[in-house]
Amino acid sequence: MHFLAIGALMFGVYAVVADRGRDPGTILVAKAQVDTMAAGYQRTWQRAPTPDEIQVLIDGYVRDEILYREGVAMGLDRDDALIRRRVRQKVEFLAESVHGAVEPTDAALQAYLDAHRERFASAPRVTFRQVYLGTSADAGTPRLLAQLNQLGDSDAAAGMGRATQIDARMELAPFAQVERAFGRQFAQALAVIPEHAWHGPVVSQFGLHLVRVSERVEARSPALGEVREQVKREWQREALEAANEKYYEGLRTRYVIRVENPRVASGP
Repeated sequence: MHFLAIGALMFGVYAVVADRGRDPGTILVAKAQVDTMAAGYQRTWQRAPTPDEIQVLIDGYVRDEILYREGVAMGLDRDDALIRRRVRQKVEFLAESVHGAVEPTDAALQAYLDAHRERFASAPRVTFRQVYLGTSADAGTPRLLAQLNQLGDSDAAAGMGRATQIDARMELAPFAQVERAFGRQFAQALAVIPEHAWHGPVVSQFGLHLVRVSERVEARSPALGEVREQVKREWQREALEAANEKYYEGLRTRYVIRVENPRVASGP
């Protein structure tokens, strides 16, 4: 009986508040809305909806709108983290559409590139061959090394040493890729080994190798023309983030923020 009485009181209060604060109004299903629903149906089913199907779409829209309005009138949208997050996202999307993608000048892009050279610099790369010796060298390793130096940078080197599925040659591979494939110690050795001769044994995460480095390309900062599109995307992203933050700060000035019994100081 107590629960029934409380429930009746709640619905009674809601009815009074709703009647005072809500204009029953009219739910207008505009032609543009019907066209949008029909287009969505056609994309899903690959055919235009029939008049009966359009009516079903309209009935569904009206049902959603009625229940949404009733839910808002009852305050069901308040204190709901999911709804708050969704509304926040929609406001942020709206702000982004208003700010749009600003077209930067070449001077602005060059200044951005100059300030973030390390972000767009090309990675150091290396071209090398390797012959796998296994987990240990033997008495024949010096003779094998001499034979390889006679071959030089020849594909015939791939048939020497122990059989393995490891890449026999990598061309202009970033050192980070070499490190992932062979381990840090191996990649560090390739950075200092003299070029155009076979050396070793060199230790990797698999064991020992004889190695020939034929080319090393140092990291370098590209010109704007080489990375213009990447620089433009990053510039526009940061410009949009700055515009959104400025928009939020403007909105925040409209409010007085009070925190009761805060455990930490209130922030933006």
